[in-house]
Amino acid sequence: MVRLVDGGQPVDERLRGLIDYYAKAYGPAVQAFYRIIQGDPDHDGEPHYYAGLSFLKAGSLEQAVDEFEMLIETHPDDAYVPDASMAKAQALLALERPDAAVEAYRAGLEWYTAGPQTPAAVWDTVERFAATGSLTQTGELMLDLAERYPDDARAPEARFRAGLSFHRAGDALAARAAWQDLTRWYPYAEQTQGAWYWLGKTYLSAGETISATEALSSAIALGAWSFYGLQAGDLLEGRKAFIAYPDALAACEGATAQAEAESWLASRLGLDAATSIGSLSATLANDVRLRLGTRLLQLGHFDEGRTELEALRTATSEDPLAQYQLALYFRDVGLYRSSIIAAAAVWRLSGAEDVTEIPPFIGCLAYPRYYRDLVEQEAAAYGLSPLFAYALLRQESLFEGFATSFAAAHGLMQVIPPTGAAIAQALDWPPAYTTQDLYRPMVSVRFGIWYLVEQRDLFDGNLYPAMAAYNGGPGNALRWMAAAEDDTDLFAELIGFSETRRYVRLIREHYARYRYLYSAPIELMTPAVILRGSE
Repeated sequence: MVRLVDGGQPVDERLRGLIDYYAKAYGPAVQAFYRIIQGDPDHDGEPHYYAGLSFLKAGSLEQAVDEFEMLIETHPDDAYVPDASMAKAQALLALERPDAAVEAYRAGLEWYTAGPQTPAAVWDTVERFAATGSLTQTGELMLDLAERYPDDARAPEARFRAGLSFHRAGDALAARAAWQDLTRWYPYAEQTQGAWYWLGKTYLSAGETISATEALSSAIALGAWSFYGLQAGDLLEGRKAFIAYPDALAACEGATAQAEAESWLASRLGLDAATSIGSLSATLANDVRLRLGTRLLQLGHFDEGRTELEALRTATSEDPLAQYQLALYFRDVGLYRSSIIAAAAVWRLSGAEDVTEIPPFIGCLAYPRYYRDLVEQEAAAYGLSPLFAYALLRQESLFEGFATSFAAAHGLMQVIPPTGAAIAQALDWPPAYTTQDLYRPMVSVRFGIWYLVEQRDLFDGNLYPAMAAYNGGPGNALRWMAAAEDDTDLFAELIGFSETRRYVRLIREHYARYRYLYSAPIELMTPAVILRGSE
């Protein structure tokens, strides 16, 4: 478009304004839309709407409000009127005029045609209220949204978040009502387990132990090994999330454990008991991808070899026997990430629900303790549960030392280069440090655990914000914890980055499986040691 304009060629003003708007050139966009408004007495509402949006994006809030009001007053039947009212509400909210913003929001709702889905502009406006508006208003708007659009996929989320807003505002009755309606009307929604957990937590705080027990038991029934199920189980039993139990002789180790797993797998697959399961089948052994990939690994061409072997794993991803055999083979050649993924596929394809329903040998293939000497030495030096370190390491890289993330984090513990340089300086180690050292397991494990412990100590031993700080940055974690007023459960809900929120929950789940596989049975013993960082 710039070339056309510079070349003196005519460009449609509407198209020119839209291109400028989406290119974030808000000043030229406004000029283009105003040329339409001033030059065409029969113009529709679109140029007003996009001029208003341009003002809004540029931070000219009063001008944005004026433009949206002009559209609403002069084009009352235009299709852009509902969205304009929502955008006006956003501008008013940014101007710290919440009552006027709510009025604009509700007016916009009345203009929308009834339908099963929440209009994007409506949800976006409610999100703005959640970020900057009052907690009570946010809860009310979320409930209003859920009631107007009960069939929308986001209605359960709206009810769940309404409950959290009311809870934070100190309105326990409204919070409970929102969560109870969620459990009643959407019993299998993703947010329902969380609603049961929060109901149990609030009942327990109020001394209503019977109701608390029923609610927490309902949360567990929806998935004992998921984040909320684990939280509910610990709350019900009075446990802390990251209590360390004495190591047990892992039931997954040794020829007997492997034989039991293979007998179980043969039974699941309907194979003859005499079938050799633990060795590669002739088909796999002779597959050109396996032979070429293995040879490339032997020659030191890691990326090329992994690519070939991963292609074979992907091609057989729905074959549980092939996945089991590849899990063993990949483990033995040091391709740990691929081994873990293949073992997880065996678990999935077996139909087993949770880690208690699969043989420990397969569980430990999916949740291994690679680099054990390094991890346990470093963890012990800082009073950190090694099982927690394994859980974090698994989430970070699946034990692949050459892993690199989209954020340019490197190595087993996914340390980014600037952080790596700062840690090397703090530890004065290793000598002549370079970024490439992050790919060395010894360096990555030491750096990662040191940095995690720094975050743990920053938060007085609380591993939840420590995990969030490790992934999302300590400044953000401090801000989220302040908003949660040091309530760890609320902190987990208020983590502002979806990736970090998921990261924290997954490590919680990983840790529980590690504890099950490598510690003495929880239900048979009293906690012996509470390490620093137990909560």
